[in-house]
Amino acid sequence: MPSRMSTRTENTYSSANTERFSMPRHRAQVKASGHADLLGKPGSALFGTPSSSRSPASLESSTWTPPPEPSSSPFSTSGWGSGYGSANRSSDLKATQEHPNLGYLAFPPGSSSAMLPDHGASFSESAKGSTSSDIRNPTPTPPPPAEETLEDDWSANLASLHAARLAREAPTATAGEEYWVSCGGVLRNPTTGKRDIERTRAVKEELRVRERERKLREQWDVYVNGWDSLVARVRSRGKGKGKGMMQSEDDPLLSFADIPWPISPPPKDAPSPRTKEETVALLRATPIATFLLSPLTIRSESPTLPRDRVRSALLRWHPDKMGALLDMVRPDEREDVQNAVHAVLRALQVIGKDLPRFWDAILKAMEDEKNEAGVTR
Repeated sequence: MPSRMSTRTENTYSSANTERFSMPRHRAQVKASGHADLLGKPGSALFGTPSSSRSPASLESSTWTPPPEPSSSPFSTSGWGSGYGSANRSSDLKATQEHPNLGYLAFPPGSSSAMLPDHGASFSESAKGSTSSDIRNPTPTPPPPAEETLEDDWSANLASLHAARLAREAPTATAGEEYWVSCGGVLRNPTTGKRDIERTRAVKEELRVRERERKLREQWDVYVNGWDSLVARVRSRGKGKGKGMMQSEDDPLLSFADIPWPISPPPKDAPSPRTKEETVALLRATPIATFLLSPLTIRSESPTLPRDRVRSALLRWHPDKMGALLDMVRPDEREDVQNAVHAVLRALQVIGKDLPRFWDAILKAMEDEKNEAGVTR
C-alpha cells in the first residue's frame, strides 16, 4: 500500500510539472478524463464534500453534499466549533485517502488535520471560561425631560433675553423720555397706557437738577481756570514765588474786571456787563458763601467738606498772597482792587465763624427752588 501511494504521488507531481508548460494540452486531458468539475464548478471537490459512494469515473454526474449546518448554540462542540473544525476535516481526509489524486491542492498527501488549529474549539473554550459577571452592564439611559420642564426652561430663556434687550435699550429709551418731557409731553404707563403723572414729574425734576448742576459746574470751572491763568501771569513776570522766570514787559496790566471775584457772574442775557460798583456791593458773606458752597451739592463731584472749601479761599485771598497781584493792576484801579480784596477777606472770615448757618441756608434755597418749579418728590 505505501509503494502504491508513493507511485501515485510521484505521477501526480510529474504530471503537474508537465501541465505547467503545456496548458492547452492539460485542459484537453482534464476534459477528456472527466475532471473539469474539480477546477471550475462550485460543486466540485474543492468546495464541497465528495460522496464516498461515488467513483472517480462518474464525477461529472455526481452530486456533492454541502457541509453540515452549524448548531443553534455557538458554544457547543458539535456545532460551530467542531462542525467546521473537526467533522469537515474528517470527511475531507477520508475522501482524500480513497482518491489521493483529488483535493491535493487543499490537503496535499501526508498532511493531517492536526496541523491546522481548531479555532472553533479555542473560541468555545474561551467562551466557556467567561462568566456573566465579566459582562459590563450598559449605562441606563436617563428618561426624557417632562414637557412642563421644557416649557419652564423655554420661558426662562425668553425672560432672560427680554431682560437683556431692555438693558441694552434702556439708555436710548431714557433719552427719548427726557426729550419728550422737556418738550412738554406727558409720559404714559407702558402697561395700562394711561398718563403717568408721577413719572413725568420725576423726569422733570431730574432735568431741572441736571441744568442747575451744569451751571454751577460751569461757574466754578471759570473761577478756577481764571485763577490759574492769573497765577501763571504773575509768575511769568518774575513776581511772587515764581523764581527763575523771565519778566515780560509786553504783558499788559490787569484791570478790575480781570480779577476772578468769588461771586456768581451776571446772566448771559444781561443788557450790560456788571459795573465796578455793583461788583463791590455783591462782595458780602451771603453771595460769596452761595458761590463757594453751592458746587458742593453737585452729585458727581468729589466729597469736599464746606470747611475745607472756606479754608482754601482764605489762603487764596490773603493780603500777603495778593501783593504780587496788586503790582500788576493798573494804577488807576489799584485802590479799588485793594478795597475789594479786603471785602472778600472780611466776608470769608464771617462765613468761617458761622459756617453751619450758611450751609443750611444753601440747602433751604435748593428746596425752595424745587418747590417753585412745581415738582414734588
